[in-house]
This record gives sequence, C-alpha cells and structure tokens, in this order.
Amino acid sequence: MSKTSLNITMDAGQLAKIHLLMGDIKNGVPKVMVRAINKTLTGVQSDAVKAIAIDLNLTQERIRQDFFVNQATWDRISGSVVAKGRPVNLAGFVGTTDNRSDWNGGVSVKVKKSGTRVRLKHAFIWSRATKSGDEAKTAFQREWHEFKTFRSVFSPWKKFGPKYRLEIETLSGPRIEDEFAKDRVIKSVEIEARGRVDTNLNHELDYELSRLR
Repeated sequence: MSKTSLNITMDAGQLAKIHLLMGDIKNGVPKVMVRAINKTLTGVQSDAVKAIAIDLNLTQERIRQDFFVNQATWDRISGSVVAKGRPVNLAGFVGTTDNRSDWNGGVSVKVKKSGTRVRLKHAFIWSRATKSGDEAKTAFQREWHEFKTFRSVFSPWKKFGPKYRLEIETLSGPRIEDEFAKDRVIKSVEIEARGRVDTNLNHELDYELSRLR
C-alpha cells in the first residue's frame, strides 16, 4: 500500500539560531527542536484534513482516519504527517442513501462537494455492528445480466428472460493519500507548515531562555 507524506525539519537558518541560543545548554538543542517539530505536526495534520474536506464530501473525522503522525524524537529530529489507506467506500460520503425501498432503487451518492449526486442502479448498502457497538456501512454493487429466451416456434422472444447475478464488488471513491498528494492541497499545507515551524520554534526558545533568567 502506498502513502503520501510531508516531512517537517528545520532549515539552515533555524538550526543556526538554535545552536547560537541553546548550544551551551545541556540537551537544549534537541529539546527545543523536538518540541517545536511535534507541535507543528499537529497543526499540519489539521491543515491537511481541512484542505481535503473543501473538495471531498466527507467529514473531517473520516478524512483524519487515514492520517497518522510520526513524531520527532531525540534520536530522530524530524517528523512527518502521513496519509495512507484504502479508497473510501461510497457509504462513507455524506448523504449517501440506500434507495432499495424506492421504485428507482440503487444507492444515491455525491463524492465531491462541487459535483452532482448520482444514483447507482444496482448498488446497495450493507450495515453491520462493529465490536465497539457502532454501525459500519459498506456500499456494494451486483450486476444483473438479462437475456431473451425462445419459448416455441409460435411464441415471440420473451421481453425478459432469466437473470444471472455476478459476484458483488465494493464501491469506492478516491483515496485520502491521493487527495493529499494533489498540488492544491500539499503545497498549501507546506506553506502553512513553514510558518508553524518558525512560530513554534520561537515559542520554545523563549520558554527555555526564560527558565534561565
């Protein structure tokens, strides 16, 4: 399974500033760097989720499920925000409905907020209870094949003959990691990340220096 990630590190100017102010303090350099990076990661994840939610008709809570954070440590002074997961099932999109009780049938779904709602004729939604007691929904589709049969030399072709059902398949939309990789999303998040790193770094430096006064 692939993934899309955004790494957070310090640039040369920030590193020089940290060493200038904290170089003579025991563990001062890694302490400041790790805390600043990890605070930045939390904000970067939120920025990414919000940016994707502008386009996809998903809740931010569902989008966040496919994100995780690799925090910085003193042994690895860098961190990353990673998007990874399977394509989102159509049942997970806001407003997806099962219309089997309707004469038109099928499932109604809208994947993009700017898009149109479509009805998938042979689709249905299966609901099941999870171990935690919540309800999980999955959209499936089963294709039907119909053909005409010949009854006798005196009878016309039947309008509808026997129906054969194929195997069901899940119905899914885009992957969150692919949305995160789009220039519109990841570049805007990168720009915000630079500002967040600088702000958090200055905050941590001020805090550590204030303890020495």
